[in-house]
Amino acid sequence: MTFPKREIAEFATLFVVAFLFKIVFAQAWFSVQTLAVFITIWAFLKSIYFIFENSTQLLIATSEDIAYHRFLFLMTYNIGQMTLSFAVDFFCLYEVDTRSFVGVMPEFGTFEKAFEFFYFSVLNFTFFGYGDLMPATVPAKILVLMEVIIAFLTIIFILSDFISMKDSLKKLKK
Repeated sequence: MTFPKREIAEFATLFVVAFLFKIVFAQAWFSVQTLAVFITIWAFLKSIYFIFENSTQLLIATSEDIAYHRFLFLMTYNIGQMTLSFAVDFFCLYEVDTRSFVGVMPEFGTFEKAFEFFYFSVLNFTFFGYGDLMPATVPAKILVLMEVIIAFLTIIFILSDFISMKDSLKKLKK
C-alpha cells in the first residue's frame, strides 16, 4: 500500500519544523523560554489538527461504510503519526532545555535520546507511563497533557464509537 502525498507531506513537515527549531536554537535567536513556548504552541496546533483529522476520518469511514480492518489500519497509522509527532516535540523541548525531562541519561547520543522520547510518547499514548522519564517543566507537562488528552479522545471516543456510529448511520439510511 502506498502512502498518499498528503501523509508524506505531513511527515516531512513534522521533521522540517523540528530541524528549523534546531537551527533557531543553535543560532540563539530566541531565549530558551521563548523557544519552549514556540514548541508548545506548535504542538497545540498539531493537536488541533490531529483531533480534526481523526474526527473527519471517522465520519468518512462511517459514511462510506468501510471495513473495520481498514478503519483500524487508518487509525493505527494516525496513532503512529501522533506518537512520533509528540516524540519529536519532546526531543526538541529537551534539546532546548535539558531540565524539561527527568530521567534522560546525560551520556545518551542523539539517536538514543530520540528513541527515549519515542518510547516515552508511546507509553503516554497507551496510558502505561512507567515513570522512568518524567516532565519537569511547565512546557513539558503541557506537552504530556496534550498527548494524553489526544490519546484519550482517539482511543475512547473515536475507536470505540466507530461501530456504534456505523450502526446508527445504517439505521438512518433505512
